[in-house]
Amino acid sequence: TTDITVTVFFRNPENDTADIIFESKPVDANINVFFETSEVFDIVNGRHTGNVNNQTTSTPSEVLLGWFNCYVMGNGIESISYLDA
Repeated sequence: TTDITVTVFFRNPENDTADIIFESKPVDANINVFFETSEVFDIVNGRHTGNVNNQTTSTPSEVLLGWFNCYVMGNGIESISYLDA
């Protein structure tokens, strides 16, 4: 077995002074729980609306959320925890 140390820096562009808190002892979470935010984006005439850009025939809808509940790895895989291999 080989030990590998990785240093990761997270940056929140909305608040550079915000603290990031990690669990010291991971706890199993119910990954089948979903929460809806107060922001709801409608689909109008088959196209998605957003708070930054609305979807057109040539551009996607773009939304800016004030929160997140997962990490996206470089390969596009989403996870609810970091390094959950």
